[in-house]
Amino acid sequence: MEQISSITAEKSTYKVTFRKIARAAAAEARVHKKLAIITLVFFGVAMLLFALNGHFYNQGSTIEISGWGTAFAIFGVLTSFFSALNVFRDTNNQQLCDVAMALPIKATERFFSKLLCLFYIQTAPLIVSVLGGNMLCVMIGVINGARPDPDSFELIFAIFFALFAGSMFIMSITVLSACCCGAMAESAYFSMILGFIINCLPRFFVNNVIGTSSGFYNSSWLFGLFDGWGSIDVTYWGFLYMFQDSNGAVIAHAAVGSVISLAVMMLSIFIYKKRDARTVGTPIASKVFFELIMAGSCASIFSIAVMSSGFGWGLLVAGVAYVIINIIVSRAKINGFSFLKWIGKFVLTTAVFLGITVISIKTGGFGYYKTRPDMKYYDQALFTITIGNYYGDNNTRLYTNELTTEQAEELLKICDRHIQKGVAHVNPFDIMFDSSWNTGMVSINANGSLEYRSKPSPSFQFDRNWGADGYVYQLEYSQRISIDYSDSQALLRELKQLDYVYNPATDDPR
Repeated sequence: MEQISSITAEKSTYKVTFRKIARAAAAEARVHKKLAIITLVFFGVAMLLFALNGHFYNQGSTIEISGWGTAFAIFGVLTSFFSALNVFRDTNNQQLCDVAMALPIKATERFFSKLLCLFYIQTAPLIVSVLGGNMLCVMIGVINGARPDPDSFELIFAIFFALFAGSMFIMSITVLSACCCGAMAESAYFSMILGFIINCLPRFFVNNVIGTSSGFYNSSWLFGLFDGWGSIDVTYWGFLYMFQDSNGAVIAHAAVGSVISLAVMMLSIFIYKKRDARTVGTPIASKVFFELIMAGSCASIFSIAVMSSGFGWGLLVAGVAYVIINIIVSRAKINGFSFLKWIGKFVLTTAVFLGITVISIKTGGFGYYKTRPDMKYYDQALFTITIGNYYGDNNTRLYTNELTTEQAEELLKICDRHIQKGVAHVNPFDIMFDSSWNTGMVSINANGSLEYRSKPSPSFQFDRNWGADGYVYQLEYSQRISIDYSDSQALLRELKQLDYVYNPATDDPR
């Protein structure tokens, strides 16, 4: 953020130096002494609890990390929101903006000095607290006769990276929002809205829109690692790492998320440098940012409510919130035309979302309904196919004995052909508003008996079980999809003609 009159000076041969950045960061940290002390209290208590409350099972090899230590560390991480908001307060406070612009340093140096200040008061204490405290626990355990195994160190680093990624995420979205907003209130609640969008929109859109349309669901979307979609992983960026089960996968995910957060903070400099004193005090400094946040928040609410009977309420809540936020940030005189403009933009956002959802329903989740393992994994699989509707009225359940790969391929090709017709004919609004009594339903389940040492792809269609020589993976295919009722009945008639499919209510097993 720079003074308008200093544009020419910015183009001079002035050199950016780390020495000036470090001095400015130290001065900035002294300004936020109270906030830094509060953060140190949380991380200090966490470090002591990690060191003294953590222990090894029966002086063995597996560490148990202090739950209370993790809780206090999470409180320390949450203070990063207030730290980032206050360190970048010159973007929304006119008096502080004038003081910052009077300093003999460039906007680039000011920006990086603020990021360095955040490292001093937030990131460094986090690193020392989590890693230092748990390593002290390990040392105490070794002194008492414990022999830490590799899993213990993996657990320590998983918790550290989870907390580190959460802190980086919170700071990155707060820095971005502060650079795009000109008032403290907007910087704060737009940071929260942005965090809500990033953590909810991908999960709910994939699970509700694509998942329901394709017939594949994942029940662990909330706090577990969402690896049910193979290559589609929506947990690389967010703060929910702090609440996930700690394992090796968290380290890779959190590391990628931290890099994304760092990139967002670094790229925010381009917005910061374009800010001038005229935008300080105005609720929104970047109209593009505002429109993207508004559209993203609507899409998030829609994604949560769609494919349920509450979708109508979701539309209403999103519409009311959209108008209210526009009223809050509006500095111009509000009249009838203002409301028409806001309603028009909301209707356009809604229409785009509905259009994407209709396409997803009509194509079976953009063709994702065809996602299956290689046919060799269906060898000796038992199939159960239920055809009817979601409410169980007049449903017919068909079974098979163990099939060969050729038989399984024939059966699935028949199902795919009728599903493709059925999703094209179904009324998408029946699915969006969960009026399932107007639709047909096909449920396909396949259970394999063959065991595999490594998990085949797609991973969500295989379950891990305990075998004779350790963990093994077995086919556990499950799909439940809405299609047009007449197409579901056509599928039923064709399947009944196969000599390896039987209905136990009317046929003998074949």
